[in-house]
Order: sequence, then C-alpha cells, then structure tokens
Amino acid sequence: MSIDLAVLNIVRQRGLSRGGHSNPQEGFCVMEAAALLRKAPFRDELPCVSPVIRRFLIRLNDSPRFDRFRNELIDYIDPNSGKPLIFNTANGLALERKRAYVVADWAIRTIVPMAMEAIGKTAEAAELRALPEVVDRSTASIARETAMKVKRAAAADAAAYAYAAADAYAYAAAARMKRAAPTIEPRKLWDESLRALKALIVLKPVQQCVAS
Repeated sequence: MSIDLAVLNIVRQRGLSRGGHSNPQEGFCVMEAAALLRKAPFRDELPCVSPVIRRFLIRLNDSPRFDRFRNELIDYIDPNSGKPLIFNTANGLALERKRAYVVADWAIRTIVPMAMEAIGKTAEAAELRALPEVVDRSTASIARETAMKVKRAAAADAAAYAYAAADAYAYAAAARMKRAAPTIEPRKLWDESLRALKALIVLKPVQQCVAS
C-alpha cells in the first residue's frame, strides 16, 4: 500500500477539521486526508474504502461534540499507528449490508442504553441490552418492536433504522443518535464509537467452501 509519508506528517501537524473542504489549504476531514495520503483526487471518498465505514467516519469527524478527539481518527489511515486501517475495506454489497447491521446493533444495544442510563432509565436500558444481536431483518424487527414497547423516542428511532438496515447506508441515521447521544459523556461516547469503527474495519467477507 502506497502512502505519502510526507503528507502524513502534515496531516498530523495540522490536524483534522469538520466538514468538507475545497482544497487542502482550507483543511481536511479524515476522508479527505486519506485521499491525500493515497495521492488520489482531493475528495471525501476513496473507491477502496467501505461506504459504510466512510459515512461512519464522516459522522465522527463532523460532530462538534468530538472536537477534542477528532485527530485520533488519523490513526486509522496511518500504517505506523498499529490500528486497523480503513483502506481496502470495500468488498461488495453483502459485506456492506453486514456492516450496516453491525452499526444498527451498536446503536440499539450500546448507545441507546447508555443514554437511558444517563437519565436514570436503567430498566429500559437493561431490556435493550438483552435483545438478540441485530444481524438480519428478523433480529432488527425484534429490536424495533422492543424499542416501541419501551416507548422512548431515541430507542424507537434507532430501532427503526436498525429495521431498515438491509440498506447498506441506513446505518448512518442510527449513528447520528441526535436524541440519545447528548446525554452521554463525550469521551465515553467517543470510545464506544471507536470500538464500533474497529469492528467495521476488521469485518471480512465470509469465505465460501467449494466442494471438490
């Protein structure tokens, strides 16, 4: 993998900034920085990066709640960081759909319960954490129905997106969590987000066994 190390040093020195940019002189988000490192056109997408991962990264990069932590995302485009890299993660629609369910599950069984606990709703949080992992339409439907029963707007929103997550991009709305996230301490929410990011990066296509 070819990485421009001189550019990487500049990215480290200047740091990442929110939003899109017309050119590197204005600044760069994590995806624009990734394009610079690969000597690709300056834009916020790369063909070799999973669309689900790309959109998840942009959500993290652009949130004002994460201004203090944003530069930690550079580790995921730096081959010397020891962290899993976002490059070469685009492996087809089936894996993107699987990643969508991973984020939907993260939203409904991790982030929403955290938000509920922060406002004293421990019973509702426990009920959502006890749900089966969201891995397909069936388990997404169970999550949605449980959230509706709990009758918390944030939980219902997240579960609705989980239900729709057969679309590889539906996860993005769950990742926003605008109603739930404000109650969670930013560092804690950031750390949980990075755990989800790592899980998305290391997810690999299922190898098919061929009978001889």
